[in-house]
Amino acid sequence: MSNQKNIAYEYALGLLSKKEKDAIELTEEFLKEVEDIQLKLSALQLQAPLNQSSSKKIWNNISQQIQPEKTSWQETLAGRFRMLLYVLPAIFLAFGSLILFEQTSPTSNPYSMAVVNAKVGWSINADTKNHKLSIASVSPMLVGKNEVCALWVKKDGVTHFISTLPNNGNKIISISEKITQHLKNGEAIISIESVDQPMTQPSRIEYRNQLS
Repeated sequence: MSNQKNIAYEYALGLLSKKEKDAIELTEEFLKEVEDIQLKLSALQLQAPLNQSSSKKIWNNISQQIQPEKTSWQETLAGRFRMLLYVLPAIFLAFGSLILFEQTSPTSNPYSMAVVNAKVGWSINADTKNHKLSIASVSPMLVGKNEVCALWVKKDGVTHFISTLPNNGNKIISISEKITQHLKNGEAIISIESVDQPMTQPSRIEYRNQLS
């Protein structure tokens, strides 16, 4: 491996001092070399994120294989082939994870509807095709001993009770076709209710969200 490539690896891994960096002539060729190395290291970071200690450990492993004297073209080719065998699996893993994320992302499902944002205290999403509502407790509102939070939907002046909201954990409930239709362009409401009183209409409304 050439001395320039050796320095490029040290530069990319952040192992050079400020004085050593200032002494390097940042030519277009050198910067391109550093960029290529950073791309390889970024791919490896997907499997094990690099910190200062791990980067030095990786560099020590790399430097053990760096020979300052000139090597034959066969050895150079073999070294690059070994590097590809190490880097390519990480690249394939990165693309595979990206494809899986796109396939499972809620925004890629035309039947998925965000009802309540997690910042409110619960992450609530509706599956309008299968008539399901998933409720995940994040940081629920604080209520009294005999109180609960309730989820409602309002559309065309009519309000329907959907479910009470959990203080912890997750739950999935089935919703009717009528509730599903009200969720479309309706208004989601969260209120605080007394467990001792029938829940016919929202009492103390704490949150409203116009759905689209």
